[in-house]
Amino acid sequence: MKYDLAAVAATPDGYPNLAHHQQSLAVSYTDQFERLGNLDALESALKYNLAAVAATPDDHPDLAFRQQSLSTSYIHRFQKLGDLNDLDSALEYGIKAVATTPDGHPDLAVRQHSLATCNRFLGNVAQYLDHNSQCTQPMYIAKGCRSSGK
Repeated sequence: MKYDLAAVAATPDGYPNLAHHQQSLAVSYTDQFERLGNLDALESALKYNLAAVAATPDDHPDLAFRQQSLSTSYIHRFQKLGDLNDLDSALEYGIKAVATTPDGHPDLAVRQHSLATCNRFLGNVAQYLDHNSQCTQPMYIAKGCRSSGK
C-alpha cells in the first residue's frame, strides 16, 4: 500500500494514469478491510474508488470496472453500517457498471450478479420494513418508500 500511496501522491491531476493509481490504492484498502474489518480502510477504499471513477473518461474501457468496484465498496459499508444511502449508491454505480459494459463482454455476468446482490439486499430491507406491493422498484426502496398497508 505504501507504493500505491506514493504513486497517487506523485501523479498530477489530469495525468492519464491517475485513475489507475487511485483504483490500485482502493483495491489495497479494500483488501485491508476484508482482512481486518477496519472501517477506516473501507472509507479510504471508497474515497479512492470515487476519485478513480471521477477521473475516468466516459469512453474509457476501465470505467465499468471502476464503477463496479465503487458499488462493491458501498455494499461493504452498507453491510457494516446498515445505511440505506450506501445501498442506494451501490445500486447507482452497479446499474452504471452494467449499462457501460457492452453485450458479450466477459465481465458482464459478474456485474449483473453484483447488481442482483444489491437487489437481494433491497429485498431484505423491503421485507424488514414491511413495504407494500407498490414499492417494487429498487430505487424507491433505497430512497425511502415507506408506505404501509397491504
